[in-house]
Amino acid sequence: MTQAEAVIDIINSKTEKALEIATSHIKGALKKRIESIRSALFDILVETEAAIDFLDDAGESINSDRIIKILKRRVVDKLKELIEKYENAHVLRDGLKMVVVGRPNVGKSSLMNRLIQEDRAIVTPIPGTTRDLIEETLNIHGIPVIIADTAGLHETDDPVEVIGIEKAQEYIRDSDLILFMVDACDPLTEEDYSIYKAIRNKQLILVINKSDLVEDDFEPAVPGAWRKIPRIKISALYGTGLNELKDLIVNLSVGEYGLEAKNTIIPNLRHKIALERSLQLCVAAIEEIKKETSFEFVAIDIREAMDSLGEIIGDTAKEDVVDQIFSLFCVGK
Repeated sequence: MTQAEAVIDIINSKTEKALEIATSHIKGALKKRIESIRSALFDILVETEAAIDFLDDAGESINSDRIIKILKRRVVDKLKELIEKYENAHVLRDGLKMVVVGRPNVGKSSLMNRLIQEDRAIVTPIPGTTRDLIEETLNIHGIPVIIADTAGLHETDDPVEVIGIEKAQEYIRDSDLILFMVDACDPLTEEDYSIYKAIRNKQLILVINKSDLVEDDFEPAVPGAWRKIPRIKISALYGTGLNELKDLIVNLSVGEYGLEAKNTIIPNLRHKIALERSLQLCVAAIEEIKKETSFEFVAIDIREAMDSLGEIIGDTAKEDVVDQIFSLFCVGK
């Protein structure tokens, strides 16, 4: 199943790194990792089943400490590693959903045009020019990025602007990273504070635009809560600071972790959900062993953990899951 999904990933890959990950999966790298974990679970299941069926002979010979050690080292740690890989580096394959947010006329559209190297968004001195959501895809240091320029967030009675702002708020909720843009020339306004309040729980970069109009050592007066936000000074008009901004985007998205050549086994969201379910069951099994719970309950958890991993590679996947995956293929063309 992972190899079949990799075919779609190869077709949809937008960067060399995404293609490298898909190629690794189509060769069976993820499948082998999952099979190794299932094999460890199977060995434990054999012992627990023997203890159930032949309690007098096998029950007393089972070393609970050894089983717990195997579960932790060969299963739990490996599951956590795969889940961590998804969390840290899935954007290399799936793309980073990034949105530029700020009040009107701070330079959001200028920044987007600079990043995609195309006059995609209309730029004028008139506040409120952008009324609809504009989305483009670009490659930043090997990461596919879906960037959106939004309508400036502010109070308005204009019905068209209201719709644009509602679209922006919806996009913000689904985004992975927000570029929160403010104007270096103007003191922070109530609109800036209101925007921060709406986005403060997301991953942010404070982008201080129009730095060409202030001194080099200029530092904006920001509230204490904002000082923890990674920030950078740029000039969207002249393009200064953009390389540093791109580096910061990459570091916040994957750090050095995902860009290493060896990190080509990266689960997708479907895999991650199954991995988390399997991890939860294995942790429960460990607790049951510690409490000397009946082996029947331990065996149930181990078996269900194996089934969850089997869904990833297709061994125990239900028909509707298989249908959903293969619905992505355009058969006949």
